[in-house]
Amino acid sequence: MTVLSAPEWSRQALDLIQKPLLDSARALIDPKYSDARAYGLLDRKLDAVEAEVSQLRRENARQAELVQSLLTEIRDAQKKKPRRWLAKFLYGTWLAAGVLATIGGAASFVGDVWEWGATMFDESHQPQLQDVPPEILRPKPSPGPQPDAPR
Repeated sequence: MTVLSAPEWSRQALDLIQKPLLDSARALIDPKYSDARAYGLLDRKLDAVEAEVSQLRRENARQAELVQSLLTEIRDAQKKKPRRWLAKFLYGTWLAAGVLATIGGAASFVGDVWEWGATMFDESHQPQLQDVPPEILRPKPSPGPQPDAPR
């Protein structure tokens, strides 16, 4: 999650990762997919994103670094975590990326969205961006200046 909370994410980088994350998460929760087939699809999706990272690196090295860091986190989780946990992680990350892409500059909302998505997934729902509760997406109001602060 630290990777996604970095403020440097651009729309281009978020677009690059969203569909592969969603496709992989869906394969991991689909009982028709064997472990080998689901993990194979995830590997192919991550490989395809990594192939595009080199193009992104020419345009924005920091963006490429963030995408690569996220891919590394996913590959590490794939080796260590159960299939259902990995699907939950991918769904949560996909939802958080979607919120960042949709409302921009939403790094402070990533944790709340991820937690909501993980809870929905634990309750056997497939979370969707349009279902994220509005209260999570609404920025918290600024407390305003302190009474004796300069205006």
